[in-house]
Amino acid sequence: ELAALGARVVNDVSGGAMDREMLPTVARLGLPAVLMHMRGDPATMASLARYDDVVADVRSELAGRLAAAQAAGVPKWDLIGDPGIGFAKTAPQSLALLRSLHRFGLSSASAAAAARVYTPSSAAPGVLAGASRGGDGHS
Repeated sequence: ELAALGARVVNDVSGGAMDREMLPTVARLGLPAVLMHMRGDPATMASLARYDDVVADVRSELAGRLAAAQAAGVPKWDLIGDPGIGFAKTAPQSLALLRSLHRFGLSSASAAAAARVYTPSSAAPGVLAGASRGGDGHS
């Protein structure tokens, strides 16, 4: 329905995992999609913030969701992976992810581009903070 009203991108906090029709629908609509990493759902995610290596584990799990989207027909170039800062992550885990954005193919330039897409009232504070920090994502 939102696509008919002019939505230009789909942002799914479950990475397409909570609605089995999400990824095929995104493919059918031909819209780009941001797929976020999250374990569980909002009620259970805090209890699922256990990782052997948060960066490696999130990268692997997110890659699985991106592969599922491609298998559903969403072109690779229409996909953005979001490590899901704060979603099924503790504060130290989220900080480790922010410090490792370059391992996700993201940098402050990527964050700056995201900040231009979203208004300050709708963007996650971490996106705007990363965009305004000005580093290259490697510090």
